[in-house]
Amino acid sequence: MNKDKLKTTRIFFRDEDIPEILIPLESQGESGFYSLETEKKVSLPNGEAIEVYAEVRLNMEPIDISLSITEKGRDFDIRCGNGVIVSYQTSGGLDVLFQIGTGAWE
Repeated sequence: MNKDKLKTTRIFFRDEDIPEILIPLESQGESGFYSLETEKKVSLPNGEAIEVYAEVRLNMEPIDISLSITEKGRDFDIRCGNGVIVSYQTSGGLDVLFQIGTGAWE
């Protein structure tokens, strides 16, 4: 597994003409723990905004991944191991994909 891909939250879109957004996760001092220090506001190409928080614990087996998306009071949270791709539809109807790590799809 490519552990460098576990240190980045990739945001991309079903419309491949829209550029992807990469958000690096920072080491938090604890061995193998990477996260955004706080929720990060992300402006989307249709003018909407969401807040994203992610953390990864590389020193666990399986690797522990948490992703949180907040939009207009709506919260979406997922926790999984090793890698994740999540599809999220904004209140304005934009399909947004989030990826942390890799999996059988790559």
